[in-house]
Amino acid sequence: MKNLLKYSFLLLICGFLAIGCGEDEPEAVPGCTDMEADNFSSTATESDGSCTYFDRITGVYIGTFNCEGFLAALLLDETTLTIIEFEQPSTVGMGVSVPSLPIPIPLEGMITDKNTVDVSNTITNIELTGIDVLPAHEGERFDITITGQLVLSEDGSMISGPLNFSLKEVALGLDIDDQQDSCIFTAERQ
Repeated sequence: MKNLLKYSFLLLICGFLAIGCGEDEPEAVPGCTDMEADNFSSTATESDGSCTYFDRITGVYIGTFNCEGFLAALLLDETTLTIIEFEQPSTVGMGVSVPSLPIPIPLEGMITDKNTVDVSNTITNIELTGIDVLPAHEGERFDITITGQLVLSEDGSMISGPLNFSLKEVALGLDIDDQQDSCIFTAERQ
């Protein structure tokens, strides 16, 4: 009988430990908790960093560049910026079309929050032919690095921000100074 009481007492203790005292906390449900995100989950109770904002950012924007240096003469026309979704998480592809350029400028950006696209891209081995911006280097090839940040307005109607351009001559191996310019891009969604 003594052993029966001992085992009953142990079972009772184990039962309390298994059940616990008080109510269990509800289990966290990971997911996207931002109502403005493309993939908002109404059942998620804990953000897991999976929110995407492609629908908010992608589209066609028409605007202008306001450049400080040598690009002011080249990027003076109305510019079309097209932003499309890439397959990689939070990555967008961008095409910048300016009538004064022979081809669109291909860019890539990373959506860092619901309104911001960080741009950091190098376009390699581009020949500057028929472009009167750097006459001493007509026909030479350049690597063009573009960095900056574009921010979408809260209402989603405009995108703007600074973009920095750096041209480095590579084809002939000449030891010339890098050509750099800073521009502000401002555009309205179409």
